[in-house]
Amino acid sequence: MQHKEISGLYTALITPFKNREIDLISLEKIITAQIISGVRGIVLLGTTGEASSISDKERDLIIQRAVEIINGRIQVIVGVGTNNTSQSIDFAKSAQRFGADGVMVVSPYYNKPTQMGIIKHYEAINNAIDIPIIIYNNPSRASVDLLDSSIVQIAKLKNIVAIKDATGNLVRPISLLNALKEEGVYINQLSGEDISAVAFNAHGGVGCISVSSNIAPGVCLQIQNLMSKNKFQEAFEIQKKIYELHTVMFCESNPVPVKYGAYLLDLIDSYDVRLPLAPISQNAQVKVLRVIDAIQKEGLLNNAVMNSVIEN
Repeated sequence: MQHKEISGLYTALITPFKNREIDLISLEKIITAQIISGVRGIVLLGTTGEASSISDKERDLIIQRAVEIINGRIQVIVGVGTNNTSQSIDFAKSAQRFGADGVMVVSPYYNKPTQMGIIKHYEAINNAIDIPIIIYNNPSRASVDLLDSSIVQIAKLKNIVAIKDATGNLVRPISLLNALKEEGVYINQLSGEDISAVAFNAHGGVGCISVSSNIAPGVCLQIQNLMSKNKFQEAFEIQKKIYELHTVMFCESNPVPVKYGAYLLDLIDSYDVRLPLAPISQNAQVKVLRVIDAIQKEGLLNNAVMNSVIEN
């Protein structure tokens, strides 16, 4: 099977809640903003989508509705990683059944598996489905780092096409490229951190799975497009202008600040999060509002896109 290319800008989409329920109206609104902005795809039900606080029934509802709204216009990637391999397989099968273009699998958290345990985890999921898989290496969340040697072994599996790297280590793209080359395999590397995405791509990456693009998909895409043309200095100049946006999105636990930012832009009707995440503090609200206001004044938000979404 020929898999779709996984590269470019993907938005790690928030999951809107209202009165403790999934807000499907706001979900359509924010997905529409992503489509109009021209991103390559969205990633549902990752950390930013509060996957760990969402029931299996709600997962199915979100995936089905997103696939229906998008109707093939951009890619739909679904986060299916858990610390239970059997559950991850069930989630991956459901994503494929509902028409997702691929899945993203974080290394198992909390259990602290060995490198071999992680390799076997990915192998089991790979063998259960026939759509592309993105490896997700996030040691700060999973408590274990996926080593280059392990990634090379996983990359030999038929459905593995890319890796999202959230280590913050800018040596990793180069070291992994060299390790993959030695074994005659290749996967695309996507940055999992907005703030270092330009440097990551300059070192061999080919995309970004972005939190900030919930708020500013147009300018995030502009940066990515410049990098794809090796115009890294131009990309860096724009990156400097939205540096504070990338920073403030993590002034409290993700996705608390980004949800508030999306609310300020009328992309969602409520900035509710689910426990154990706490509502955004007054101090953080002031910070997010200040940055949103500043980038709006700089003309870095695509107001035509936002207005089109809001009016509809």
